[in-house]
Amino acid sequence: MFPQTWAQITVILAAVMPGFVYQVSRRRIAGPDPDEIEFGTRVLRAIMASAVFAGLYAVIFGRPLRGYLRNPDSVIEDVEGLGWLFLLLVVVIPWLAARLAFYLSTSARWLAITARLRDKLHLRRQWDPTPSAWDFAFSTREPGWVRVRTADGTWVGGWFGENSFASSYPDPQELYLEAGYVMAPDGTFTEALSAPSGLFVRCHVAIVVDFIPLEADKECEEDDHVQQGTE
Repeated sequence: MFPQTWAQITVILAAVMPGFVYQVSRRRIAGPDPDEIEFGTRVLRAIMASAVFAGLYAVIFGRPLRGYLRNPDSVIEDVEGLGWLFLLLVVVIPWLAARLAFYLSTSARWLAITARLRDKLHLRRQWDPTPSAWDFAFSTREPGWVRVRTADGTWVGGWFGENSFASSYPDPQELYLEAGYVMAPDGTFTEALSAPSGLFVRCHVAIVVDFIPLEADKECEEDDHVQQGTE
């Protein structure tokens, strides 16, 4: 049975579209989910999210919507109010809900609370959905030095900071370092800039990718000073 009135169309859209808006918002902030490579999976999850929103809306707004369904002509009298309500239910709430769920589930406090609860109840550690070691390494990477050893034994590297970027699954393993440095044959960094505007590195055939934090860099400098003073 197809909808025949504007009220019925509005109800159907309010029951179907929130899930798709939720999915778009979540992908914009959390990135693509490895489980959603196939289009059918994305559609199924959007429909499931829409069902959740539809159930919540039915509980909260069921009484006023029932009046519009019984008397479709009343929609014309309150079309502006229904328009604002439609935008709120279909766009604003699902969009903000995806952002709020992402920030809460990834916050340090939430992770600490769940870890304490899991240890207290002796629960198994949950499965890590990170699709690859590459994504895990760069998911919480702090600014620091990164060097890559290619298949022919050559070292390339530079500074991985706030303006750098690492690809994620399912894209190829690639790096953009905001500043590239000349490297010695043994893999040590020199003070000479080789790419002051940035360095692109394809790492899918790399043998080693090293992460050198600032603390380690400072310790190396202190050791050099100690050795120089001893000499």
